[in-house]
Amino acid sequence: MRRRKGISAALLAAAFAAGPVQAQVPLSDLTFVPACTQVTGDVDVVTAALGKAGWKVASKLSDAMVEDIAWANSAYYFGGDTGGASLAQVLDIQRKSARGLARKADIPRSRTRVLTRGDDTLVLALRTSVLGEIELECRVTAKTDSMAALRGALGETGAYPAYAPLDDIAVNDGKITITLLNAARLAGFDAPDAIIFTRATQGTKG
Repeated sequence: MRRRKGISAALLAAAFAAGPVQAQVPLSDLTFVPACTQVTGDVDVVTAALGKAGWKVASKLSDAMVEDIAWANSAYYFGGDTGGASLAQVLDIQRKSARGLARKADIPRSRTRVLTRGDDTLVLALRTSVLGEIELECRVTAKTDSMAALRGALGETGAYPAYAPLDDIAVNDGKITITLLNAARLAGFDAPDAIIFTRATQGTKG
């Protein structure tokens, strides 16, 4: 059996040495973390593991899911790469892109799934390079219920900026990036509570 790297999935906690606040941050409510940070070349293995954690594969996308995916894919806007577009314009572009995800066909080196659990939406992408490297990525839009324990550990977050990325957390074969969204600073938008990216790789990188 391959030895797992990083933090044990059973512990699912991490200390932020820097970032908005220093705290022990529990990840136990983020039920997708074990499946999304242990690399396999079989997308069905990942979706089965997510299924055991309560996630369901979506055959078609609701308007709410499209909105979630648009937010997850608009992260670059907050990083300053706007191309002169407003947040509303960026979200509109990403909504159009998101609607095609459920119809996206698998190809040998790229497979995509959209899953839901309660009000949360997850986009799973599994890619294999010609050199044999496997990349597993999950993009999750998390709502208040999923983030309650993490928000509680961080304390008062009302003064955070609209888009507040926390330090990366190493788990198993990859890392997690959690970005909190401050609804008070995003007036007029129905933003999720957080955008969470996981990325795990295995194999040749050369």
